[in-house]
Amino acid sequence: GQIWNNQGLMNKSPVAPGKSVVVEETAEYRISRSSLGGLVKHSKLGSSIPEHLECDLKPTREDWERFKSYLVPDDPGRWIEGWEKKIEFLNARKHATCFNAGGLFGYLREWMGVENFSCLPYDDPELYGDMISYMADYFLKLNARFLDKVQFDFGYFHEDCCFNTGPFISPDIYRQFYDRHYRRMINAFHDMGVPFLLLDSDGKLDALIPCWLD
Repeated sequence: GQIWNNQGLMNKSPVAPGKSVVVEETAEYRISRSSLGGLVKHSKLGSSIPEHLECDLKPTREDWERFKSYLVPDDPGRWIEGWEKKIEFLNARKHATCFNAGGLFGYLREWMGVENFSCLPYDDPELYGDMISYMADYFLKLNARFLDKVQFDFGYFHEDCCFNTGPFISPDIYRQFYDRHYRRMINAFHDMGVPFLLLDSDGKLDALIPCWLD
């Protein structure tokens, strides 16, 4: 297992019906529609990152309602085959290990795109707040399913909310939309027996340090 699938215990990713479908292909590139809805162009001319023509999640209430149906925390299919043996292995381990505690910015940014998600708190603050609240609930419910079965040394928050000159979100946006949800997640994980939480921010995070020290 690894951190992204909670050490081989549970799939945290959106679970959508169907599969990726190729919609156009030439000698130079291939364009595919992902199972989540996005349109991605892959070059055949060498190694390069894919070009996202359409994001998996559009910045609208209607599309969020669609996407939420892929994020059902109590879906029994989220358990990964062989998880019972993984529980035994993890409980007998002699080394420190962690689980994926989730993230309130990083995953939504990944699905919606940096520009769309960065503009959303100004374009539709109610929708932005609803998304963040739902993600907090989602990861709490998802992780609670195995945290009563195995003891982890710490949880890992995936955010990637900063780049080389500063954060994608201002301290004011953080305090308005994120702070209360992180506080309740951290408190809940402590109550579930997790002693420490680590947040992966990427980039230059100086402006957000006072928020996290409060």
